[in-house]
Amino acid sequence: MVNGKLVEQSRWVLQALWVIAAALMVMILMVRTRGILSEPQFLQAFTPADASAAFALPVLSSAGTLHSFDVAASGDRPPVPIRPGASIPVVAGTTVTITGWAFDAAANADYSAIGGRVSGSPQVYSALVRLARPDVAAALHNTAALDSGFTLSIDTSHLPRGRHEVAVHALRPGGRTAADLAPAIAIDITSPSALRQNTDAIDSVNGVVVDAGASAAAPVTVLRSYRRLSVSGWGFVTSGTRLPSGVTILVDGNPAAAARYGLSRTDVAHKFHDVRLTRSGFEGTIPTDSLPAGAHEIQFQLSLSDGTTVPAASTLHIVLI
Repeated sequence: MVNGKLVEQSRWVLQALWVIAAALMVMILMVRTRGILSEPQFLQAFTPADASAAFALPVLSSAGTLHSFDVAASGDRPPVPIRPGASIPVVAGTTVTITGWAFDAAANADYSAIGGRVSGSPQVYSALVRLARPDVAAALHNTAALDSGFTLSIDTSHLPRGRHEVAVHALRPGGRTAADLAPAIAIDITSPSALRQNTDAIDSVNGVVVDAGASAAAPVTVLRSYRRLSVSGWGFVTSGTRLPSGVTILVDGNPAAAARYGLSRTDVAHKFHDVRLTRSGFEGTIPTDSLPAGAHEIQFQLSLSDGTTVPAASTLHIVLI
């Protein structure tokens, strides 16, 4: 009788151990697959809460590779966001550096190697991989993606002027291509003299947001009854990403008013991924009493600490009625 009870107790203990082991296996599988989201979940995880998100919406490839290109920088020019179909200006002879991340969702791991090729060149460029990307891991809810970042540097000194496409590939051990990180990145190699020396925009008149590229064919209408013209925007000198010491607003090429510079423009800092541009905004007011009715051109110039001035590239066309 005692032996029978011991056998029965042992059987129940074994069954309980099997249940516990099975539960542990399920938990382990849940943890391992937690970050492999379905496509709708994946896209939702990366949908930015606002337009100033630090990274672009990633691509979910058919091979199970998740990736995104973030920004590219050339020489001393500020980084620019990489967007499909947009060509990135590159100073000839400099090194263009592309940043991004890639994650093998099928293997739940980052890639051991990433390479790039440029159209018109047989050379293969190797990226620096396994860089920290806690933002990606947080969005995927997967700590396996913590080191999914990479930077790919391409020397353009041997490349001819003009448009080129950079094809980036994730590689498996042995150099076999695991996935193409599409779409290809377009770069436009231009001589330094052809690139403008500053980046700027006029984007508000009398508190109303306007098209920074308003042309003479579609000017912004301003009522003379306001008796003033309040203009705001942002600007900085591209070379060395320098902030000016002051801004002067011009009307039809003539100085009209000094603007307040150093206003908060976090959107510009996000756009160019450079915290130094947080205070790149300006605002100035021009009396309209002395301006005749009709078409006018609004421009501005940047004053640097060494006493030199840099004309802004932006021109806003208005009609005063």
